[in-house]
Amino acid sequence: MQPLSAACLHAVHGAYAAGLIAPVIIGDRRRLESLAANSGIALPDWIFHDTGSDEAAADLAASLAAAGDVSLVIKGNIKTDILMRAVLRRRGTSGEGGRLSHVFAIDMPSVGYHKRLYVTDGALNVSPSVDVKEIIANNAIDLLQSLGIQRPKIAVLSAAETINSAMPSSVEAAEVAERIQARALALGPVALDVALSSNAASVKGIDSPVAGDADLLVCPNIESANGLVKMAARQPGTVIAGLVIGGTYPIVLPSRGDAQRSQLASCGLGRKYLAWLQYNDRRR
Repeated sequence: MQPLSAACLHAVHGAYAAGLIAPVIIGDRRRLESLAANSGIALPDWIFHDTGSDEAAADLAASLAAAGDVSLVIKGNIKTDILMRAVLRRRGTSGEGGRLSHVFAIDMPSVGYHKRLYVTDGALNVSPSVDVKEIIANNAIDLLQSLGIQRPKIAVLSAAETINSAMPSSVEAAEVAERIQARALALGPVALDVALSSNAASVKGIDSPVAGDADLLVCPNIESANGLVKMAARQPGTVIAGLVIGGTYPIVLPSRGDAQRSQLASCGLGRKYLAWLQYNDRRR
């Protein structure tokens, strides 16, 4: 990673101090040392790889992860598309399969939702087909199971609770919900208000254990998921973590504008998912 922002550097240092990660820093070492000095952070004896550009840093991070030399990639102060292009190029040459997808984890104390809410996919898959949505949902189920939610409650979103051929997202939501029933309690199509509010569900006559108690929202496209999360981020006290899953290693993918708490939460989420991946690899 290239943590050339104060918030990112504080988050990495906090994750290191908490024993979550042993950082391998990729980027401009002199700029990082200057930032650390200005931020009052004493850099531990971390491993450094000096690179001259964001593209070079991303390529090296992807290479180290693909080779198994690092177990987790954390995006620093570089653009998501630069990092993900490098990851996908490396996957292409290594022959690694599996569709990557992104999940946001949101804590919204001021809104009053009673538990952490997960949202997919607001960062990678732009306009997924039914088959891709099924993969995205199953990737997210893996993540939730790694966190101890064995049979998550999943709302596959559209604009209403009825199937309407004029609204393709409603048709697709019904199919995706049916396909993932073996692993989750799924409801779809369903509108956002019913997914998050038992009162709204009652008014609309929706009787489902998912209504008002969803763990995960599977959104129709990247715009709806990204917009939903960014609206939540504007609420006071909200903490949002972001993670890319579906590959052989997780990618911690916070926004460059995220506060320190959110970036640290992303590191913690990535570390938990990594432990689950490693446990399942040992069982095979």
